[in-house]
Amino acid sequence: MAANDLILGENINWIQLLKSTDGGVNFSSITDGGGSLNATLNGKQLDYLYCADIETVVYAPGDYNNTSVSNNATIHSNTAPLTVYNAGKVAYLLEKYGVNGVGDQTKQAALQAAIWTEIYSNPSGSNRYKLDINTDTHTGGYASNSTIATLYTSYLADATTHTGDVSKLLWLSPAISQDPRAFQGLVTSAPAPEPSTIVLLVTGMLGMAVFGKRRMIKTA
Repeated sequence: MAANDLILGENINWIQLLKSTDGGVNFSSITDGGGSLNATLNGKQLDYLYCADIETVVYAPGDYNNTSVSNNATIHSNTAPLTVYNAGKVAYLLEKYGVNGVGDQTKQAALQAAIWTEIYSNPSGSNRYKLDINTDTHTGGYASNSTIATLYTSYLADATTHTGDVSKLLWLSPAISQDPRAFQGLVTSAPAPEPSTIVLLVTGMLGMAVFGKRRMIKTA
C-alpha cells in the first residue's frame, strides 16, 4: 500500500473518560486527547479527523509521511491489521455529525467519546471506554457541562438503529515516528473528486456514448 503524507495541526480536545479492563464491570477515570484534528492528507484539507484507536498515541502537530489508507475500516494496531468494531455505526455518526462538529469543541468531545464507546464495545475486547458523564474533577468536567453528556447520549441512541457506508470514509494509520512499528488509527471523510477529475470523467462518458451511437448507425 502506498505511503501517504498526513500533516496534523494542534486542535486536540482533552476528554474525560471511564476505562474498564474487566469487561465493562468496573471503570476507572482517565483523560485522553481526541476530537477533530485540523489536518491535511497529501496536501488536501480534511473536513475532520477523529481518533479510532485510543490505545496508541499520535502526536500533534506532526508530519506523518508514512500513513497507510484504507476504505474498508482496516487500521493498524501495532504491527497487525485490525478491523474496526462497529465501523458501520462509526460511519453513520461521522456522516451525520462529523462536519457539524468542526469548530465546536463541545460537539467534538461528545462525538469522539461516542466513537470510542462504539469501537470498544466489542464483547470480546478487554478494554471498554465511555464518557465520564458525572465527573467534576476535570477542567470543563461534564457534570458542569451537561451539553456534552446530552449530545453523547443522543449520538449513541441515534446509532443503535442506523448504520453508515464504511467505504465513504478513509481509515488512516500513520506510523509513529518514535516507534515505526506502532500505528495510530484515525478516520476521516473521503475527499470529493476535484473538478478536473469530474470533467475528465464526464468527457470520457460522452465520448463513449458518441462512439456507441456511431457504431449503431454504421451497423444499421
